[in-house]
Amino acid sequence: MPKGNVTKMMDPLITLGAPVTAISEPLRTAFGTLSPTFQPKDLTTGRLQAILDGLEDAVLLVDALEQPLYVNEAVFDLLGFNPARETLEIWAAQCGAQRPGCDGPYPWADFPLSRVLRGESGHPIEIYLDHPRVAPVTWLRVSARPLKGSGQHVAGAIVVLRDITARKRYETDLQNSRNCFEAQANQLTATLTELKAAQSQLIQTEKMSSLGQVVAGVAHEINNPIGFIHGNLVHVDAYVQDLLGLMDAYQQHLPEVPDAIAPYLEVMDLPFMREDLPKLVASMRMGTARIKDIVLSLRNFSRLDEAAVKTVDLHEGLNSTLTLLGNRLRAKADQRSIELVKAYGSLPPVACYAGQLNQVFMSILTNAIDALAVQRRSPADSAPTDAINAPPTITLRTEATGGDWVRIEISNNGPEIEEAVRQRIFDPFFTTKAVGKGQGMGLAISYQIVVDQHGGSLKCLSSAEGTTFRIDIPVQQMGG
Repeated sequence: MPKGNVTKMMDPLITLGAPVTAISEPLRTAFGTLSPTFQPKDLTTGRLQAILDGLEDAVLLVDALEQPLYVNEAVFDLLGFNPARETLEIWAAQCGAQRPGCDGPYPWADFPLSRVLRGESGHPIEIYLDHPRVAPVTWLRVSARPLKGSGQHVAGAIVVLRDITARKRYETDLQNSRNCFEAQANQLTATLTELKAAQSQLIQTEKMSSLGQVVAGVAHEINNPIGFIHGNLVHVDAYVQDLLGLMDAYQQHLPEVPDAIAPYLEVMDLPFMREDLPKLVASMRMGTARIKDIVLSLRNFSRLDEAAVKTVDLHEGLNSTLTLLGNRLRAKADQRSIELVKAYGSLPPVACYAGQLNQVFMSILTNAIDALAVQRRSPADSAPTDAINAPPTITLRTEATGGDWVRIEISNNGPEIEEAVRQRIFDPFFTTKAVGKGQGMGLAISYQIVVDQHGGSLKCLSSAEGTTFRIDIPVQQMGG
């Protein structure tokens, strides 16, 4: 069949003028540019052929057996299709028409032409071709409309194929640009988060440094006078014992109390004083010893003079942190005390940044205390559940692992932490606490200290029995 020959199909086209005008968007556009008084029935063969050949879309008319009856110029230029030698189905198979996103050829039964000839909808599809007969990787939009003969039976169809390669290229470029912008936005967001975390850590570090300086200064100022007092109480105790012994000797040798002294003895309540004075001195010694322990814990915790790596006893750091948290561990009017279990193993001295690790211990222990809020309520004020009635407990375990590593586990028997929360628990600014109760940086900084500063690992393990934070660090630092 010669190309552009519309003689055979002219009578059906004129008879079915209305269906033809609705065949495709390109045809409707072409007809719309004509005079409003111009009707399809006025078309001559030459004018209709000129309109169809002027379209960039490939247009084919086929009969009910899919045999080509007419093709426009674009069919040859765009598709490399020869209606004299092949059907559209054969052409599609040879050109390897592919369904986007799927392996293998596009099933011919799903093509619009095949569907409309079966009386089904011919809604458009998109295919791509990667074959030497056509331009490399050509994308086509394929649509079809039925041509009905007498009795409304399907006598044939008209098929329109539009080249959408440029559009697909633009879509791909747009998607690539979108992906690039999204990646840049995500990178900027991550960078901003890192900057905020770094800023917060710098602020926190500066706070800790300032606090360390204040603590060291206060500890030094307190330590000197309290040392004098504590040391002198030994002598006070000895003097009290000597005076009481002297009074005993006077009573033995002068059993009769002179009238001038008797009123003073009655006011002094000498028997009570003799019994209470040693107790008073002993309690003062206990108090000053407690102050000395607190001052020592403050100095050990701050470690202001040990900013560099130094070999230390980690148990000393744990105990100092517990001493500073003693007030939060004790019972309150509406809270039970927290039981402490120390399961310390034998640890070698560890080369570390002691002040930083003490900060980690403080952060984890503080979170453990907060997690036990429910268990600490008075049983009378809470529902009688096993979880609430169980004594609130914090357990500290230490052990040497493999000779070159040590492990510290800080556990509490509070509620289980959900998996979604555990996955984010070390993220900067992530917190489940109420506004104003926490900034979400304590555990994030702890993770940075353990992992980045000490080359160790920090994990959160949780179950119905409670939560454990596991710290593993090497005994020696790299290069140490």
